[in-house]
This record gives sequence, structure tokens and C-alpha cells, in this order.
Amino acid sequence: MRKFKNVALMLALGIVVGSVGTSGTVSTVHAADYIDELESAGSTITNNNSADDAKLISTTGLLKKTSSYVLGNFYGEDDIEDWYMFSVNKTDGSGGRFAIKMSNIPTKHNYDLYLYNQDMDEVDRSVRASNTNEIVRIKEKVDSHQTYYLRVVPKNVPDYEASSYRLIFDEYIAAGSKTIGCSPIQLTCSNNTWSSDASGTGTTIPGNAEITSLSVAAQEGSVKNGTNRQIRVKIDNGQYYTGSWYNGTAEIPGIVGQKASGKYYVSFTATELPVLVSNKLTYIGIINMKSFKVTVNYEYDKLASY
Repeated sequence: MRKFKNVALMLALGIVVGSVGTSGTVSTVHAADYIDELESAGSTITNNNSADDAKLISTTGLLKKTSSYVLGNFYGEDDIEDWYMFSVNKTDGSGGRFAIKMSNIPTKHNYDLYLYNQDMDEVDRSVRASNTNEIVRIKEKVDSHQTYYLRVVPKNVPDYEASSYRLIFDEYIAAGSKTIGCSPIQLTCSNNTWSSDASGTGTTIPGNAEITSLSVAAQEGSVKNGTNRQIRVKIDNGQYYTGSWYNGTAEIPGIVGQKASGKYYVSFTATELPVLVSNKLTYIGIINMKSFKVTVNYEYDKLASY
């Protein structure tokens, strides 16, 4: 007899969503055990082999509980792929961004994982070899309710009786902040030219981190005859991004989204004002700024090694 599945029906029976108790024991029943029972009872058993037949997943109770999961199975050659549908709001994860992990793929089996938005555009895919864990991510923040689809494709299923897998909804975005002191302590420029760079290291920031905001604190130096002060920042051999210094701080908005890990270089420029020397207004040709400190806020993927 050809075997199909009805994930919604099995969910009602409490056998699709499993959980790990405090003892670490998985408290779930293998869905395959119920197929013949459902068929013999005259139930209408359907598959979820397409987006039109995608089975609804409620992320409530799943997203912040990595011990809870959705259990899926393949039940024969006609079971060519599994589709699931779920909803996302901006309060889920980090602005609607989170990851879906696929784990517990049996030895010698190979399944791939795809993520699509409600327009069926591919958002992410994970096509690792053999039974390695797979992971896809919602990468863009959502402004309102959005629908997403998951597609599980079996590349190799040597044993349909032992073909289960787990889908785990997990937050993957973590935030951090670092203040970086730069040296030399004081820089000098002439009228409307850039100074040399002061530098400081941010190599302890995670390598996959991206900047969410960055500011530079600095003070007037020993020669304070400047106005229209501008500060610029670059990371490693990247380009400079510039902001206006005001009341001790310059915000650098253009650098948002750039990599956060690396060596930071900071310089400044200003328009020179004349100073009174021997009762005469005189341009002395230099302007100083000192004590440059870069504060970088960033986000990084804490599941990068999954």
C-alpha cells in the first residue's frame, strides 16, 4: 500500500511536534507508527509534496525553545519533498529574523532545506553533503505579518522506515558593542586637509559581525582654532566614511552594514580660524584633535558554525 502523510492530522495527535524533557529524553512518537492505523480507520491521508499542500507550522512555543521541534518523515518514493508554511511578525526573533535548523538526519541519508517568502522567491538554501545539519535564515527585518515556506528535499533516502528529521526554530542574531581607543593620542591637520590616521584594533569582534551604528568621540587638542570639524573612519583597507563632529561626538551613519571586525583608522579635518598673535589675527596653519575613541555596535550570527 502506498503510504502518505497528513502532518496536520498527526499534529492533532501530538506526534509531529516533539520536545526534550529536563532529563534530556526525547518525548515523541515516531509518526510512521500511525500511518497504517490511520489508513485502516478510513482517514483521508494526504501528502505535502507542494507549496499548495504546505502544512501550517505554529512558531508559538518553538522559536525560543530549542528543545522543541517539528518532526518530519518520508514514507516512500512518492513522497518527493515536504513543504511547510509559517507566519512571521516583527516581534519574532530579531525584527522577524531567525533561523530554521534541520537536525537528526539519519546516517547515509541526505536532505536539503530551502526557504521561500510569500511570493515564492528563494530567501535562503542549505544543501550540505550527506547527513550534515542544514540551516536557513530569514535575513531581512519584516515590517508586518509575513508568510514563509520551508521545503525539505530528500536527496538520498536509503531507509524510509527510519527517515525522520527535526526542524528547529532558533534565534541566530546576537548583538554586541565595543569601544576602541586609538593612537597616537593627538592628530594635527592644516586648513581643510585630512590629518594622518590614528588607529585601534577591533579584531576581538566576531568575524561575521556587521555594524549597526558607529560613533567617534574626540576632543579639541592643544590648538583649538578650528570649525566645521569632520571625522572619517575606515576598517582595514576599506573605504572611509565621514561624519560631522559636534559637541564631542561624530556619528558615522554611512558605515552601517560594513564588517565590524578589523583594524580601525580615524582621521579628521577642519576649517582653520585665525587666532590672535601679538594683537593680530593670524592663521598659524595647524589644528589639533585628540583622544579618539570609536564605539561600534554590531550584530553577528551566533549560529555561524552550526
